[in-house]
Amino acid sequence: MSKIQVKKPNSEIEQDSDSDVDFEDMAESRVDVGYIDTSLEELDEKELELYRIQMKSPFFPNKVGGKPAWLDYSNVPMAIGAGQMNDSNNNKSVELQCLSCKSQLVFLLQIYAPIGGQNDQFCDQAESLEDAFHRVLYVFLCSSKECKSRTFKVYRSQLNRQNDFFSYDAPPEDYDQDDLDQELKDSEEHLKKFYLNLHKKNMLNQCAVCGLACSKKCSRCNFAFFCSQNHQIIDWTKLNHKTLCSKYSTSDEDKLVSQWVQDENSQLKYLEETNFAVFPEREILIEPEVLDIAKLKREKDKFKFDERKIVEDIGQHEGNDQDFDALKENDFDKDFEKFRKISGQEPTQIIRYERGGKPLWTSKYGKLKESDIPKCEYCGARRIFEFQVTPQLLCYLNLDESRQADTVDWAGLYIYTCVKSCQAAKNSYASEFIYKQDFVS
Repeated sequence: MSKIQVKKPNSEIEQDSDSDVDFEDMAESRVDVGYIDTSLEELDEKELELYRIQMKSPFFPNKVGGKPAWLDYSNVPMAIGAGQMNDSNNNKSVELQCLSCKSQLVFLLQIYAPIGGQNDQFCDQAESLEDAFHRVLYVFLCSSKECKSRTFKVYRSQLNRQNDFFSYDAPPEDYDQDDLDQELKDSEEHLKKFYLNLHKKNMLNQCAVCGLACSKKCSRCNFAFFCSQNHQIIDWTKLNHKTLCSKYSTSDEDKLVSQWVQDENSQLKYLEETNFAVFPEREILIEPEVLDIAKLKREKDKFKFDERKIVEDIGQHEGNDQDFDALKENDFDKDFEKFRKISGQEPTQIIRYERGGKPLWTSKYGKLKESDIPKCEYCGARRIFEFQVTPQLLCYLNLDESRQADTVDWAGLYIYTCVKSCQAAKNSYASEFIYKQDFVS
């Protein structure tokens, strides 16, 4: 699994985009870019099983869709109507509900983004680097076809390396290509130990379809959970619980969890074309951005204003400097050109990550001012830019626009997080700030 790399941010943080950019200053980009892994159709049965296993929590994936790979299982965000659910510290679980239409929010993506490191200038501002050894950001949205004003939410969760859920040691990784069988065996065992631990702690109470915390169980096997009648029907008919149910009647915990691990990662549970309750699950591959600066400069020159010619043209119509200034301001979107040039070098990118960096605005319209970024509601610290989701992701979500009166859409989603990565996310899921930039027609 590719992870976000800790690196030294810009020495001075600015939230407003500098559209008239000097591309030579970007020769050493500090941005990590994320892409959808499109190799799924090329994988054989064993490779697919391994792929699905590694989308689960103990492998700390970056991913889009499917069920969330939760970090803290003591206080998982809950489905609508699940009732009040509290952990051992009496922390109430977050309820994921659209503020507009009151529908249940759907998981969009998650980024595994630990902080700290020798060159991280925010180390001295963190409340506790040890308690943020594991750190994940989750994005949810309302996908209801009836919603006119969709809610987008982002949550931060973090854990100490020594915790109640995950092994202190890293998950199995870095196998040779010829060691697929061994990697699959080791990964299955790693996942089994993880789920067995959760089962013994009574923490496997997540909906089989959407992954949110809930309290209703299948009355036959008394093992599978579901958050609503609709998701129970989906699980029973489309995700084959009807076929699998009888396998979970054993009282042997080891056999029960082993069977569940096998079933959860089989083709029976991955009929994405029939499951509109979640988005298709895909890994996000992360790598450092490499820009062709010479090409960017050529593009900049190509689209540069020919000021002399424009002034001459305006002068023929008795124009003045104010006319020219207005023309430059109103008829040319520098932010869009910058976005087009930079993202055009890697057109399939869906994530741009640079904690403490600058967002790459899609347009000059609807940009967020630094003064409009709310402070952390838990500790009062300022929030800084962490990553953005580009509109390219929309192409991978299998959106059925015919089913929606107002389709899911964005020009950009911009996520800002507490500069302290404060302790509000310890034993909880702390809300952070997400800003949605819209397309302007």
